[in-house]
Amino acid sequence: MRHIPAHAYPIEFRSIECFRDLSVADVRRVWGHGEHVQIPEGWSLIWETGPVDNVYLVLQGSLTLTSGQGEESRWGAGDLVGSTDEGVSQMMIVTTTSAVEALIMPAAAFHAACAEVPAFGAAMRAGRPAATARSSDERHGQSG
Repeated sequence: MRHIPAHAYPIEFRSIECFRDLSVADVRRVWGHGEHVQIPEGWSLIWETGPVDNVYLVLQGSLTLTSGQGEESRWGAGDLVGSTDEGVSQMMIVTTTSAVEALIMPAAAFHAACAEVPAFGAAMRAGRPAATARSSDERHGQSG
């Protein structure tokens, strides 16, 4: 995984839905809560039953989520993967299917970014639900 300085956010990510209507200053505030990384193809970001304390905001590339039921779904740019709650165990495996760029934030930093930049928080709530064990189970009619 290659780390990229937080102050050097690439302007091309402004096309992602959650950043589209934000000012440059607001994007920088959100960016400051996380760490911009490049993740190689084939890496597992989340392992089944392992604790997940981070949220991955996918900026570019694609991931596959395999749920506890063995069902797969694809996730990509603009999607949240991980846990917005600290210390949650996930019943899923998340693997990159291409090189991925992501903004990684601990759950607390994600909530702080949403509070500090309300338009970002609103965009996150309006978008596709985060890929977590809980959201995957809810799509299959089970409760977490």
